[in-house]
Amino acid sequence: YEILGRPDAKELLGEELYRQHFAYSTSILRPLNDEVRDAIADLEIEWKEAPNAWIALEDEIEIAERGGFPERTQKLIDQDLRANALEGHSAERKVKIRVRAAWLANNFWLAQFRENQARCAVCGFDPLRKYGDTGIKLKTLLDVHHRNPLAEGKRLTTFADLVLLCPTCHRVEHKLLGIGESLLGHDLTAKPR
Repeated sequence: YEILGRPDAKELLGEELYRQHFAYSTSILRPLNDEVRDAIADLEIEWKEAPNAWIALEDEIEIAERGGFPERTQKLIDQDLRANALEGHSAERKVKIRVRAAWLANNFWLAQFRENQARCAVCGFDPLRKYGDTGIKLKTLLDVHHRNPLAEGKRLTTFADLVLLCPTCHRVEHKLLGIGESLLGHDLTAKPR
C-alpha cells in the first residue's frame, strides 16, 4: 500500500513519538502502539503493485528456515493453511511458505505481547491479566489466525493479515469460515490482491 500525499513521519508523529517508534531497526513490520495508531488513523492509503515483493518473501523464508519457533505454532498454521490454500505450488514451495507463515505468526505473537496487545480480537480474553502469575506459558493460550486463510500463497502475508484469537474463538471462526461467515466481520466474498 502507498500512503497518499507522503506525509513526513516526524511532522505526523511529533519529535518524541517519532524517536520512540523509529529508535530500533527492524526486518519486519513495526508494531504500533495506540499513540501511533491514533496519529496515523486518518491517513489515506491505496493499493499499489509491489513487483519486487517476492524478494522480501525469499529473504523471510531463508530467515524462517534458520530460526526457530514452537512446533505448536507450525501445527496451527498448517490448520489455517488448508490444502487448497497453497494450490499451484510445488511440494517444496508449500513447505517453505508454511515455515515462513509459522515464523511470521511467532513474530506477530511476540510483537503483540511486547506491545501489551496479546488478547483475543473477538472476546477480549487477556491471558496475561487472567493467568500471568500462574506459570502457564501465555503463548499457549492464544492462537495466531490468518484473517483470510485461503489467501496464503496468493499474496505476501503481513502482520495486517494476522489476528490473535483464544482457542475457542479460533475454532468457532474456522467453523464459520466453512459456511461463509466470520466473527471478525471481514468480507469473505472479497478477492485477495
